Amino acid sequence: MKLSFRNRIALFTASAAAVTIGLVFMVVYGVVYFSAYNHLDADIQQEKEEVLNSLHWAGDSIIINDMPEWEEKNTSG
Repeated sequence: MKLSFRNRIALFTASAAAVTIGLVFMVVYGVVYFSAYNHLDADIQQEKEEVLNSLHWAGDSIIINDMPEWEEKNTSG
């Protein structure tokens, strides 16, 4: 298949634009993916530490000392 000069320029330009858009999309997706998961992981680690610090084990029983979330008042409706 032989393309005219005008069609080759159009094909290469469209291909270059598609590759550039694809690369930019992958970079943006990667940054959002890793930053969101790092933020989520940090929040989960903080909650885990808070919960584990308020639990104490005595033999085979678990004693709940202080859970601030249980003392929060429901402000909705």
